[in-house]
Amino acid sequence: LAQVILGQAVSHPTTRDALRRPAPGPRSVPTPTVPFVSMPAFVRRALVALLPRIVSSSLSSWVPDRATVWADLSRTSSAQADLQLAEMTNFKGMKFAWKPEPWTEHWSGFVLHLPTWTGQHWQIPLVSVAVYFVAIPTLRWLVATRGKWHVRDFAFYWNSSLSLFSWCGVVACVPVLVDSLRQHGFYFT
Repeated sequence: LAQVILGQAVSHPTTRDALRRPAPGPRSVPTPTVPFVSMPAFVRRALVALLPRIVSSSLSSWVPDRATVWADLSRTSSAQADLQLAEMTNFKGMKFAWKPEPWTEHWSGFVLHLPTWTGQHWQIPLVSVAVYFVAIPTLRWLVATRGKWHVRDFAFYWNSSLSLFSWCGVVACVPVLVDSLRQHGFYFT
């Protein structure tokens, strides 16, 4: 962007050549002009000088402060909010067909406490991402020093189990989705 503003546009030589060449045939295509090139040099330099200030001010207005980040990460759901979630049986007057009636007594009742549990253990995904970022160069180093590993059988069974898990999800979710779409329409679904 700074190159375009200063009039030093077109960094790729083939693009520059393509812009200068006339089109084949009886008609020629006019060369496109960059609006900033026709500006005086001092205006272009002023725009380039203002660019970092504009970008940093827009970023600083978007990025939350530390207190907001900490409040978002450490927010936990209350027991009352969990109970309100359990008692919810409809959305805008449309009944949930997938939700068991006494949800607290159903085998899937543990879902009620997930918002509270995840709010109290928010460090787990952050630590997992950090471990992942450390594991990538570590594994590259191990492969470089000790040679390739033969993981063909493991990869086959891993990918087969992922595929089977995905198909179980399709079999479980698609009928509920289609039934909800048929009964309540696209907005509810």
